[in-house]
Amino acid sequence: MLVESPNIKRTIEPDYVRKSGFAGNDFTDHECQVVADLANTLRPFIPKRRKRSDDKGFQSSLAHVALRAPIVMIANSVLRAAGYSHFTQKVSPQLSTASLHGLQLGAVGIYETLCSRNKRQFDVRDSNGELITNYLTVQSSTANERTVFASFFAMTKVDRICGEHGLIFRDRWVPLITHAFRYLLPMD
Repeated sequence: MLVESPNIKRTIEPDYVRKSGFAGNDFTDHECQVVADLANTLRPFIPKRRKRSDDKGFQSSLAHVALRAPIVMIANSVLRAAGYSHFTQKVSPQLSTASLHGLQLGAVGIYETLCSRNKRQFDVRDSNGELITNYLTVQSSTANERTVFASFFAMTKVDRICGEHGLIFRDRWVPLITHAFRYLLPMD
């Protein structure tokens, strides 16, 4: 509440922390000062809550990566300084011109990318021959996931290539397959 409140415009003092705590708390002055210092330091980097459309309270802030990036960068800095760099998160991918980067899509991702209701998009039928009209139908069975993939890729070739490398295709388009893309399209 102290860091997300849009109504707090002043510096947070230890007394305000004590008043904002649960009834009957027994926080020490030092604990309240630490919380006040943390809240004052982090407030500029935390997205604020928004008023609800019905003016009855507040709702969470917009769910957008740009609003969360500052706190991720601060957390990464603290983790590195404390010796826990293996817990840090990448803020954005680090690309190299020498590497292949495949877009990781599952059956739902492929359906949403290529099969929307807009013009010039593909129609895909489920395992029963019915037209798939939303992503929930894709998720309803593994047969439907396989059908979506089979609508765009030669799955016998995918299975054969995976089998040659001791793998089983699990209905997910991964970078391993990306560089072999030209061999997977149905050409027959």
